Amino acid sequence: MGLASLAFFNSHPVSGNAGYTGAPGDSICSSCHTGTNSALDGTVTIDGVPSQVTTGETYTLTVTVTNPNGNAVKAGFQLLALTGSNTNAGSMVALDPSTTEVKTVSGGKNYFGHSPAQNFPGSNTLSFDVDWTAPATVGAIPQIKFYASAVIANGNNQNSQDRVVSTNVFVPIVASADPLMIDISNIVSTSCFDSSDGSATVNITGGVSPYNIVWSNGETGNPATQLPPGPFSVTVTDNANNTATVTADMPSPLEIILYCLSTNTC
Repeated sequence: MGLASLAFFNSHPVSGNAGYTGAPGDSICSSCHTGTNSALDGTVTIDGVPSQVTTGETYTLTVTVTNPNGNAVKAGFQLLALTGSNTNAGSMVALDPSTTEVKTVSGGKNYFGHSPAQNFPGSNTLSFDVDWTAPATVGAIPQIKFYASAVIANGNNQNSQDRVVSTNVFVPIVASADPLMIDISNIVSTSCFDSSDGSATVNITGGVSPYNIVWSNGETGNPATQLPPGPFSVTVTDNANNTATVTADMPSPLEIILYCLSTNTC
């Protein structure tokens, strides 16, 4: 058994400052494994990637390797995340250390892969989970690029007659928003002690627009213009489903009470 085959079955291989995902600067698994065995079918996919990545957020990603015809015995894989400038993107934590691990190579790239290669179950599908945390900044080119490669193996304990598959997913990365903060200003009292024509404005900073505004009297505009006397509140929900609520008091003129002290007659 060759060294490359040993590396595959024990743990996903790296070499110097690179791996085998097919990413820029990487080799691919077929550089060691003959990867065109037509008797083996299958795919590798990367699931859990959002439509856009937010800086500093953690996402659970799943690498899935399939062999629908059931002719393969086992599989191994490797996943890499790069920035738009092809440098390492973020950090990874393997969620099942008994079957996977993260390796860091010279230059700082993190590779998530099998440890060791896993036998296909009856479903002919293998899935591997990793928590990936996005970089703290968007970088010069605001993009994240995920690359994965897998070996669908015939189980002969050699690096021959296997099938190599690969995939990639590219998504934009955006800066995280400041915390959603609100306050109330421009409070104008009601015209009478029992009227509902007080007004107030909610000021919004941070969060992710657009915002949904709901006042305690049911109004949804800004400013509110039909507030009654006494305590009132406003709740703002941003496009990321963050909410903030603030309360205030609506002033009103004092009630005028007239008393009849005497009755004049003539």
